Amino acid sequence: MLNSKEMRDNMSAITMSDTAYTEFKQFLDENKVDNYNIRINLAGIG
Repeated sequence: MLNSKEMRDNMSAITMSDTAYTEFKQFLDENKVDNYNIRINLAGIG
């Protein structure tokens, strides 16, 4: 499993505030997501 720094380095394709990052990671942890390799589809962007 990646540590927080490695995970943030791998997320360079998106911009996220520290607060949003912390809340999103907490959401994943609370829902027992065991792999942080996820895909998010932003419908209607662009």
